[in-house]
Parts: sequence; C-alpha cells; structure tokens
Amino acid sequence: MKANVLVLGASGLVGRRLTALLAQSDWAAPIAASRRPGAGTMGAPARQLDATDARGMAAALDGVTAVVNCIAGDPRDIAAGARVLADSARARGGDLHVVHLSSLAVYGSATGTVDESAPLRADHSAYGSAKVAAERSIAALAQSTILRPGIIYGPGSPWWTERIGRLLRTRRLGDLGPAGMGFCNLVHVDDVAAATVAVLRRGPVDADVFNLSTPRPVTWNEYFSAFAAALGAAPVRRVSPARLAVECRLIGPPLRALELLSNRFPSLDVPVPPAIRPWLLALCRQDLYTSVERIRTRLGFKFMGLEEGLRDTATAMKATAGRESCR
Repeated sequence: MKANVLVLGASGLVGRRLTALLAQSDWAAPIAASRRPGAGTMGAPARQLDATDARGMAAALDGVTAVVNCIAGDPRDIAAGARVLADSARARGGDLHVVHLSSLAVYGSATGTVDESAPLRADHSAYGSAKVAAERSIAALAQSTILRPGIIYGPGSPWWTERIGRLLRTRRLGDLGPAGMGFCNLVHVDDVAAATVAVLRRGPVDADVFNLSTPRPVTWNEYFSAFAAALGAAPVRRVSPARLAVECRLIGPPLRALELLSNRFPSLDVPVPPAIRPWLLALCRQDLYTSVERIRTRLGFKFMGLEEGLRDTATAMKATAGRESCR
C-alpha cells in the first residue's frame, strides 16, 4: 500500500515539483493541499486548506503517514501555519513524520561557514524571524525532519531565476565588484524536491536537520556571470556603487509601486520591469556559506552541478520568452 503524503503549499514552486515527483513514484500517494483550489499536479488529488486553520489541519492529517510543509509567503502565515501543524501532529499521537522546509534565513546575520549546529538568529528580517519561529514549533516534534534550503533557483523560480534573469538581460545587474562577493548559497528546485523525497523514504531520525546548497561556494558575482552566459547575455558589465544607489533609491520605489498595482489589477496585463531591492544587495554582500556535508554523508545525497542547473534554467527561460513573444 502506498504512503499517503500531504504536501502543504503544493501550489508553490517546491510544492508543485515535489507533488509531481511523489506522484511518479511507486511508494507514495501525494495529496496536494493549498489555500488556492486546484493545486493538484500529475494526477494527485487536490485539497483546499488554510494551514492556519486548526480544525481544517486536523481533518487534512487524517489518514496520512507523512506531511511536508512547503508553506511560503507572508511571515505571519509561515509561523502560524507551523504552529498549527505541530499542534495537530502532536494531537494525533506523534505517529506522523513531519518534513518542514525552512531556510538559510534562520542563520540571520551569521558569517563564515555554518553547519546545522549553528544557533538560530532572528535578527535579520521578518521573514527570517518567522522561519526561526516555525522551526522551533516543528523541532519540538520527535518525528520531524527540517530542511534548510538556500537560494532556490531553477525553472519557475520567480525571485532567483526570472527576476535575476530579466535584470541580467537588460544589463541592470552584472559584476557588482566588492558588493557582490558574498556567498550565493544556490540550490536547484529539483534538488530540494529530491532531498525531501530522500528524507521521506528514510523516515524520521531524532528530529534531524539538513542544509541544502551547492557543495562548492559560489559568489553572487559568479552566479550572475554564469547565469548571464547560459542566457546568452554575457559578458556582464561592471555595475558601479553609484549605479546601484540610483537603482535602489530612485528607480526601485516607483517600479515597486507599479508592481504592486499590477498585482492588484492583473487584468491590466502591463509588464513591469523588476526592481532591484535593497535587501537583495545586502544579501549579495553577506559572507555566509552553508555546509552540506551532513546530508552528503548521512544520506549520500548528490547535488546537481551548477552548470547543469543553469543550463536547464536558461533553456526553460528562453522557451518561456519565445512563447510570450508569439502572443
């Protein structure tokens, strides 16, 4: 009999990929749960669920053997959803394997190389604080596994692929000099889904935690250059501090306002150039590298090479651009 696996946040980037991967297996029967209806993929049944609704969560856990929490978005929902999930799992009697997708944001302002034993720091952003709170809720469960992915790129990644790709193509991003020498802890979306499947197959072991990132440190400058090359937008140009200041202080705010307006009125269908946000530039400077030795040694997990991942990503972006140009 197949294991029923509930995927929370199944309409998101990782949730969609994971649901599809589980549906292709011979051992799992995924249930795609999302606040938005119709989140099922690859024939998986869909369930509309607000993860912050305790009664709805308790009903959704009935009959499942494992649940994967891929909830993203609003920080309040991230923290509240994890708390409701932990309470519901505990009320069931502790027989449920909970796999929780966290983030490297839980390391906050830490610098240098960090492994899974590093202290959690809620000192960097509201998002990071919410991820810390969520982890603490899930870590209290004996049968839990926490995954801490880095920068999730790959086809369909709105922030780290689509936006970055558009900025590189228009030459608004490139070599940032010293401002881009922080480590870019990339992980392909397929690796996140595959790692989740690996821990589901293994089962819970003492509330384990795993970082997910490229084994070889890559700076943001290196990422931008390699991605631009894959997109056919190389060589990248040097972007000066003065230009970055103009982007953040003068160009960014109106573009952000237009983006919010476009999201509120999608029927307008007006393409808005992406804004370069101050938090992105702060991330590009952070000297933080997440070690992934734990998942490599304990589970024998092998990550996709960056060249392969960027080739796959660029091919998907070019195909999407081609379809849009034919409209």
